Amino acid sequence: MIKFRIFGVSFSISFLFLCLVSWFLVFDINNIALICLLSSLVHELSHVLFLTLFSAKINGISFKVFGLSIKKNKQLTFLKEFLVLISGCFSNLILVLVFLKLNNMYVVLVNLIILTFNLMPISVFDGGQILKLFLERFVGYEKSFKICLNISIAFCCFLLVFVLFVVFYTNDIKLLFIFLIYLLAFIFED
Repeated sequence: MIKFRIFGVSFSISFLFLCLVSWFLVFDINNIALICLLSSLVHELSHVLFLTLFSAKINGISFKVFGLSIKKNKQLTFLKEFLVLISGCFSNLILVLVFLKLNNMYVVLVNLIILTFNLMPISVFDGGQILKLFLERFVGYEKSFKICLNISIAFCCFLLVFVLFVVFYTNDIKLLFIFLIYLLAFIFED
């Protein structure tokens, strides 16, 4: 883990994140990896922008395989927290609409994928955080944590079955390999 501070904000970058970004950029075809990185950056900067708009001081930002983890010093209201969480997905939706108009289907597809993944109810994605936020309101922190964990595991199993189905019908084993690496990164990243 690489750690440094800029303007009082601590940054940490996982080696796994650096390896994954480097690997994708080296083997990039049609600039898809670059489009992914830039679209992901816009997504994450949207979260930062909304946190700043709501006067939440950012204490730390961690770059991990599944995006950014932002530590803030201020507890936000339910609505503000929801807006911070959904802002990244909304930015991807705006990019989809803009690039549909410009007829750039690579950028549209990448942003639809980022949007879809981030809305999934898996704990590390925005959708999982939104689900947890809503559940905490009705069943408390402990129960919402357990429910979200079970939903995350079930959804990951569903994704594994889907990937196996696609691999079986396309005979493309690379997809399974990429999914398993991503799943292992999810399990072992701190």
